[in-house]
Amino acid sequence: MPSKELQYTRAFQKWMREFTAAAVKDNYAELLRPIKHLKLECSPEAVMASTLSLVAAVLAYCQMDGRDCEAFLKQQHYRLDSDDETEYCLIFDLTGLKGSYFGRILTDINFTSIDLEDLFNHVWPMSDTAGFTEVYISRLDGKRIGKRELGRLYKQVTSDMYYGYSEEELSVDVSMTDFPDTALIYAVETEI
Repeated sequence: MPSKELQYTRAFQKWMREFTAAAVKDNYAELLRPIKHLKLECSPEAVMASTLSLVAAVLAYCQMDGRDCEAFLKQQHYRLDSDDETEYCLIFDLTGLKGSYFGRILTDINFTSIDLEDLFNHVWPMSDTAGFTEVYISRLDGKRIGKRELGRLYKQVTSDMYYGYSEEELSVDVSMTDFPDTALIYAVETEI
């Protein structure tokens, strides 16, 4: 029986082939839909590279933490309208010296398997940068994010981000955007 690491590598490679083929088949339209919804500018190739890097990073951190990666990988379907338990599309701004880079990952209501604190300082080779300052949280059903949901998202995000950082080291906020179905995580290291 192959090791878990080999299993996940094979599963990731299979997912990547299928995801990329689906994107090429529809000329990246579905991949770019959440980017265009937020009026962000990014090439299809940059969105694809960022998305593949994000999924690979989440899988790597899941493996390091000894968590199961299969459920997360199954959530990363190409089509946004699925019957599974995905609730949100997270759009990470990974823009760096080499241009605009936005990548997406799909997640359930609890952000299961996604460790924002680990991703905060992850190196993104395609954009020649590390970490993120902004992550858009868009509801896949297009419904408005209300005050109660925003409060839950704030608690969830800050609990994750402050797991490895103190409030003196990191400033984190979760607020609404001009889009009623989208909130924004803003995180920056503070000067100590």
